[in-house]
Amino acid sequence: EKGVHATFFLRHRPDHVAEIRREIREGHTIANHSYSHKIKAVYESAESCIKEIRDQQAWLTETVGVTPQIYRFPGGSPTAGADKATIAAALAADGLGYVDWNCATGDGMPGELTAAKAYRNAVSTVGDQKIVVMLMHDYSTATLAALPDIIDTLKAQGYLMMPLFRESVMIRTV
Repeated sequence: EKGVHATFFLRHRPDHVAEIRREIREGHTIANHSYSHKIKAVYESAESCIKEIRDQQAWLTETVGVTPQIYRFPGGSPTAGADKATIAAALAADGLGYVDWNCATGDGMPGELTAAKAYRNAVSTVGDQKIVVMLMHDYSTATLAALPDIIDTLKAQGYLMMPLFRESVMIRTV
């Protein structure tokens, strides 16, 4: 309703195929967020993470006909620790870039989040940054309730909102 497209970072959710197809139809970017999103399993080794990424790529390609070009590490790229460089090299070899966020609503953190707090978190973490990648989760009722006001505020501040694409300046390819 606000004319804003997003990037949806997806894990393996066969029960969400209809929603994924809707996101594609509506012009959103589909990206990879690992097959399981189980932190211990994903980061057991560089090989386990790469397998998670490739399994999710295959599932999305086979299921909805989209092969993502962007990956977001569960927990952010620092969570990969010493394996990050190896994983990033495998991503690049597979034609994927990766991205981290630099602002957020806080809906991925423990504790109760209200719409008012999600709004304040989003707007305050944007600060005076020129280019932002905002972390939000579509399962968060607080974020969903705050989203229209977040969009209106950021548009009023001159932000252009668009989904990520592989050539976006925030995407790392090594």
